[in-house]
Amino acid sequence: MRILLLTAFLPPVIGGIERHVWTLARALADRGHQITLLGFATGTAAPGASEVDGVRIVRVRTGGSYLPVLYQDPDRPHPLPLSDPLVSRAIRQELEHRTFDVIHAHNWIVNSALAPAARAGVPVVMTLHDYSHRCVTARLMQHDAAVCPGPSPARCVSCAAAHFGALKGPAVVAANLWSARRRIRGIAHTAAVSAAVAAVVDDLAAQVIPNFIPDEIVCDEITRVGPDAPLLFVGDLVADKGIDVLLRAYRLLDGPPPLVLVGRATPELSADLPTGVELLGALPHEQVLPLYARARAVIVPSVWSDPCPTVVLEAMAAGRPVIAAASGGILDMVVHGLTGVLVAPGDVGALAGAIGSVIGHPQAARSMGVAGHHRVRRFTVSSVVGQIEQMYADATAQHRREIHHVG
Repeated sequence: MRILLLTAFLPPVIGGIERHVWTLARALADRGHQITLLGFATGTAAPGASEVDGVRIVRVRTGGSYLPVLYQDPDRPHPLPLSDPLVSRAIRQELEHRTFDVIHAHNWIVNSALAPAARAGVPVVMTLHDYSHRCVTARLMQHDAAVCPGPSPARCVSCAAAHFGALKGPAVVAANLWSARRRIRGIAHTAAVSAAVAAVVDDLAAQVIPNFIPDEIVCDEITRVGPDAPLLFVGDLVADKGIDVLLRAYRLLDGPPPLVLVGRATPELSADLPTGVELLGALPHEQVLPLYARARAVIVPSVWSDPCPTVVLEAMAAGRPVIAAASGGILDMVVHGLTGVLVAPGDVGALAGAIGSVIGHPQAARSMGVAGHHRVRRFTVSSVVGQIEQMYADATAQHRREIHHVG
């Protein structure tokens, strides 16, 4: 098939979504599909086309990038809840000069694809990696750091005003509500990365197709570690990811092993770390993967409903037990007592108890790591990409039926 993939950021700007899309692009190319991956030209990357690992990459300037006041970080001009005129034009030009069977968009960039795709007669599918279809902050967390009980006009306007500003917030909510109606009408099929996301975006009738990892990072043999092996946290060191909860829990432990933190950190956090904590900062992904094999356990203490954190899968791929918050997509991946230990999000005492239990029972911890190593096979390229190919086939077949019916 000829597939146009759309995502906001491209390598070397790499986060969880970007890694997912890049892995998907290469896997589809390896399976014989013709892949064009279109995303934003950010930082020093110039607009234009190139080819990497059999994937044609197109970088485009966004209209939003000319309005840096819209963003907290002007170097990362996230998609807007409306169609971006420059991105939409670039997609239209791709459709005019090349033939595609399907467009696969990830999150809000889909808004820029709907009109060009409708004119070209190409079906659109979307993967939702977060809650942005219903929540403009994509997190389902209120501005006071409490878990949102569910979107509502008054609650969303209040939260968006606190997040984006008193003037921009209500406008962003209104724009997303309007675009949501267009998404419902214009998207042929929607995939959600977890049951938690699918439940929130029920108006899209999303099927669950989880995040996945390359088969080759699943270790052939689980490395044994000693009592001095560190605990490991990987991710942005921010409140949503539960870093404050983790550090408070670590302080409660009696003589724990070292705790290694990998990810972007604030200066305030760096200055107030307890003894035994080592901050490595943000590292390239190829330098992070070996750390899992050397860890005693991997901790994922997110306080928000983390949609489908890849760090869980990477820990399981290395045969490591996962100590995590019982929420979001984590519930789809970690089986409590079998592949890891789940605790209530934000519960410092419970997290400390879970860490202490895993440290104190090394044989049980190893058994959980082995079970996770077996379970992670269902979250690999070889297990999941076929489901995405089937989504493409369903979308194109539905599109042909609709054309035949109209004709």
